Amino acid sequence: MTQTMDLNKMGLAPLEEFQMLEIDGGALPKWMKAFGVGWLVDQVISNWDDIKVGAKEGWNSVSYK
Repeated sequence: MTQTMDLNKMGLAPLEEFQMLEIDGGALPKWMKAFGVGWLVDQVISNWDDIKVGAKEGWNSVSYK
């Protein structure tokens, strides 16, 4: 037994062609990605001593039983 769905009977309408566009949501421009990576590298270099101390303390705080 096969049934067909009639969208109009359900109060729905099929999408129009202009509504079926694929949208790349959340995509960032290349220059913005490059700026973000550059900023991240700058922050790591500027705060390397604090990062190293924090990583060392975190590593040593793990107790192996």
